[in-house]
Amino acid sequence: RNRLFAILIPLSAIAFAFVTSKQNWDWTTQLLLFGSVVNYLFFEGWAAYYSVPLLIHQQLKQLYKFQIISACFRLVLCFSLFLGSALSSWAAAWANSSVVVVQGFFFRKDSMRLIHEPIESNLNINREMQHYLLPLIPGIIFTAFQGQISVFLITLFGQTKSIAEVGALGRIGQLFLILSAFNGVVIAPYIAKVARQHLVRRYCQILGAAITISLVLSIGSFLFPQPLLWVLGSKYYHLRTEVGWMVVGASTSYIGSVMLTMQGVRKWVYWWAS
Repeated sequence: RNRLFAILIPLSAIAFAFVTSKQNWDWTTQLLLFGSVVNYLFFEGWAAYYSVPLLIHQQLKQLYKFQIISACFRLVLCFSLFLGSALSSWAAAWANSSVVVVQGFFFRKDSMRLIHEPIESNLNINREMQHYLLPLIPGIIFTAFQGQISVFLITLFGQTKSIAEVGALGRIGQLFLILSAFNGVVIAPYIAKVARQHLVRRYCQILGAAITISLVLSIGSFLFPQPLLWVLGSKYYHLRTEVGWMVVGASTSYIGSVMLTMQGVRKWVYWWAS
């Protein structure tokens, strides 16, 4: 991962400069924004893989304590910058990435007592992981580009207002973060230990619950979009229909994530899945 980072950073810097060239930002703003993105992505890896030992050993208090504290810190910091009229794009971006840095360091510090990091890789484990991961790579690549296509097109052909609207609608997807958290914390360990004779029934029950929740949220967002629009703010009250479709898209992704969680933990990963 570190080697890949070293290769991709120069390429990403060129791509970032190209994509943002229409925005007429000065080089300082571009550099600060790009730096926040790189910083976030690097330490997001730490937060991801050093949080797993805490989850495996059921150290949920430690797992969530750092997330809650850092999230509260981000809210306080952003609100303070807002009150001081200093909440710019790069300041908000760095406030967000700094939270991930803090989480990564704390997760790593707490996880080191629970794990042993080998000096050299085990070839047998490497082969097993490669066999497991290779069929997932096409989907991972698609997912990496999927979320950027709309922003890329609007950046090239649209206006700053359009980018702001897409960004604001993207916040609606945060509603599913709480539900998605159940995937790793509740659903994955439960499905992993379910006896084979009960597996199909439990799979269908969990999937049915996810579909029901998604249908209720999707229909409700079309019939009663006002609460979501209120969350976005008065500048986005005209996005009534778009809010509904955004929830439909997020619901579809959520159902997919529930299926992938259950299938991945049982090693139902095949090339044809792409």
